[in-house]
Amino acid sequence: MPDRDPTSRDTVYPTTPGYEEEEMELFFPHEVVKFGIIIAVVISALTFLATMVPMPVGEPADPLRTPAGIEPEWYFLAVYQILKYVPRWLGVGFSFIVFPVMLFSVPFFWGTVTRWRWGRLTLNTVVGLGAIAALTLTLLGFLGFA
Repeated sequence: MPDRDPTSRDTVYPTTPGYEEEEMELFFPHEVVKFGIIIAVVISALTFLATMVPMPVGEPADPLRTPAGIEPEWYFLAVYQILKYVPRWLGVGFSFIVFPVMLFSVPFFWGTVTRWRWGRLTLNTVVGLGAIAALTLTLLGFLGFA
């Protein structure tokens, strides 16, 4: 058997006896495209059926009326209670704008505040009061106070 040049580009793939070269089909372009078309057709058919023939699930929801007995999970009760006690714009503004900005700014001011004489005491007091307020609001929400 003659030695082949290792840099040669003539690659011979092993074939099953009885198959001709023109009957062989590569997996990547042919099978991947075929399965992609099948998946697209199935998803299109399901989407068509879901939008044109929806299943009845009961009476339609009224977005202006919250059913009785609906309350958030215990870890959201403090925020839920804040929204009950203060105007909505103030509660949403503090909960979703002011508090996250304060939380993300703590690492940048940590060294400056802790070098100050009463810095660590002030930080501990603010965190402690926040934890007490959150616990109180959570308990009020859990016990059902309006």
